[in-house]
Order: sequence, then structure tokens, then C-alpha cells
Amino acid sequence: MHIHLASEPAITHAIEAGDYELALEIMTFGVDRTCIAPEWTGKALYYPGLDLQMARLAGILGQPRPASPGGTMVIATELYQSGGHSRIALDILRESPSPILVLTDLFSSYNRRGESLDWVKEALPGITIAVLPRVNLWEKCRALHTLVREMNPQNVLFLQHHQDPIPFVATLNHSARKILVHHIDYQPSLGCTLEGIRHVDLHEEATENCAFHLNHPCQMLPLYAPDQGVIAQTNCPSVIMCADERKLAMPIFRDIVTTTLGVIHGRFYHAGVIPQGWVEEIQSVVGDRFVPMGRVKNLWTVIKTLDVFAAIGPAPIGANLTAIEYQGAGLGVIYYKPKAMSIANVESIYGYRNWGWSTLEELAEKVALAQDYQASSRHYARKFYLDYHSLAPFRAALHDILEGE
Repeated sequence: MHIHLASEPAITHAIEAGDYELALEIMTFGVDRTCIAPEWTGKALYYPGLDLQMARLAGILGQPRPASPGGTMVIATELYQSGGHSRIALDILRESPSPILVLTDLFSSYNRRGESLDWVKEALPGITIAVLPRVNLWEKCRALHTLVREMNPQNVLFLQHHQDPIPFVATLNHSARKILVHHIDYQPSLGCTLEGIRHVDLHEEATENCAFHLNHPCQMLPLYAPDQGVIAQTNCPSVIMCADERKLAMPIFRDIVTTTLGVIHGRFYHAGVIPQGWVEEIQSVVGDRFVPMGRVKNLWTVIKTLDVFAAIGPAPIGANLTAIEYQGAGLGVIYYKPKAMSIANVESIYGYRNWGWSTLEELAEKVALAQDYQASSRHYARKFYLDYHSLAPFRAALHDILEGE
């Protein structure tokens, strides 16, 4: 579960030489190179050696200050208009007391490339948003350290990218309650083994796994999507999948589409960006029954306009938050369940846990089953969403995380 980088001695040497910028650069590059590497996917989650070095750097910045009675600072690297982790950050901010959002801008998306923050401001009206200045990594740590001392929040939540050390180095010596929300992609990340930080995961499997390997209790913040109502159509003939290219692979994607359309009489709608070559290859086999819709602004709203009875999860990589939206709208999810399960695989977010498939034969069986039980599956999917992934359970869990002992 642990990754130890060959560059760790070089980081130690840089710290001892007083070259803190070099230490941070080596650290960031090392995590960037390994956190999504295939050899570590589903096998490791933590960088204990790097966490110790971040703690050492934090000690250089100064002593803590007593936390104030209220206020929540959420620190992220950057946010995207699509993507589960960004949406989680926004939901936490909307439901937190006296929130402030700080973006470290590790990749200079805002200060150098001019990425717009207008959509973030529209999504978070009235919430203070701060972007760290365009300086080197150590100076960013110093700037954030100063900001935290000035704002003096009661809670500091880390929703950083896996390779971003700035939030930890800048805040570890502050006396605020510090909470790390483990990235929804559940890949190796900085900060997980640091002492004094509460660990939060986003589904049952991750919570149990991290509690076991970190040897301390972890809390769960359930995935949540705002309720936009249930689909009204009945006796529907079609299915939908929402996933971008990074969660899919050919030829399995083509085989999923052709196998599904071999069972149903309707269409296979696909939301998300995929190569035009994929579209042409699939349509050469099934014609216009495969309907590519590209990126959609609001998946839930789109679902309610379609004649769909179920959702098909992507393969080989699942889309966890999307699964919550499907079920909220009343669609059961026929999800990919690899034969060799790993820490990256999740089943607890699905109401029907017997709808997982490993082979195309099993996929065909599950599609036929879902088609036959449309009414009951719609009711159960909606109930599962309301009970476990609507605003009420999300708000209750977040309150316990922010206010609990």
C-alpha cells in the first residue's frame, strides 16, 4: 500500500541544504510520475516518506495559532467544470459554515494560462475565493501559511490533487481541525499518513480499506448529487452511458455497445467526449442506434428527456458520482465488475449489487433482466439514492466531520 520513491534521499538532502523549493519540486514530480502509473493503480495509496518530509518542511514555516470558533477553509489545487472531485469540493463549500475556497494553482492554470474562474464564482455566490500568486512552490507555501494565520479557520479541508504538497506544508502547524478528503479517483496521494489529520473517504470500500491500512478510524462522506427529480417515461427501450475517453477502452467499449444493442430494441445513448474514430467504428456495425451526444452540461436533465430504462457503467474505469445521478433519476446501473477486484473497484454505490458483470455474456443477461424489471428497478434505484446519496445524508455526514470530536 506504500510507495517509497528513489528520490526521497535527494529531497532530504535538499531540505538539509536549505533548498526547500528543490525539495518540493522533486516531491511533486515524483508523485506526478507515480500516482496514475499502471503498476501502482489499485495496489498502493500512500507516500509515508514524503509525508514525513512535508511535516519537516511545515515545521520550518512557524508555530501554530489557536483556531477561531468558526469558519471552514477548503484548499484545492484547481477545479474543473466536469469531474467528480471538483463537484464534491463545491458541494462541501455550499454546505459548510463561513466557507472560503483557496486554490493553490500548482499548475499555473489561473495565473499563467488564464483559466477563467467565472464559472466557480457563479457556482459559489457570496463565497470568498482566493488563488495563490504565481510564485515558486515554497513561496506559495509561505503565502498560504500567512493566509491561514490571517483567516484563522476552525476547519481546514484538503481536496488537493494527489501531487500537491502546498496545502500540507502551509497548514500542518496550524491548530485548526485538519481533514483530508481522499480523492474520488482513489489513487496514491500525499498527506494520507500525516499525524493529526482526519481522513475522509467517499465510499464504504475506501473507508474500510484506509482505516485498516492507516490503523485509525476513518470517516465516510457519501457521494451526493442534487436532486432533480425522477424520470417519467415507462416501458422504455433504450440505455445510456456517460463517460469520457479516459474511462473507456477499445475494443471493450465497442463490444459493450454491440452486446447491449443485441438485447434491446432501442438505442444506446452515450454522453461524454470520445474520438470520432470510435463513433465511426461502432456505427459501422450498429448504425444510428448508437447515439453520441458529446459532453452534456447536466446529465440528470438529459436523462429525463430520453427513453431509457437503465444505465451502463463504463469499463474499465467506473464513474462513481455519475452512478449516483443515474440512480437519483430512477435508473439502475449495470456496472463493470472485473474478475480481479482491486482497491479501485467499488460496489457499495450501487443499489442493485447483483447487476455487476465481468463477461459480455453476463452483460447481456443483466441488460435483459433490467429490461424486464423496469418499474421495480426504477423505484428501488430512486429509494437507494434518497436513503444514502441525497442531500440529507450528505449534510448529516458533513456536519459530523466538521463538528464532531
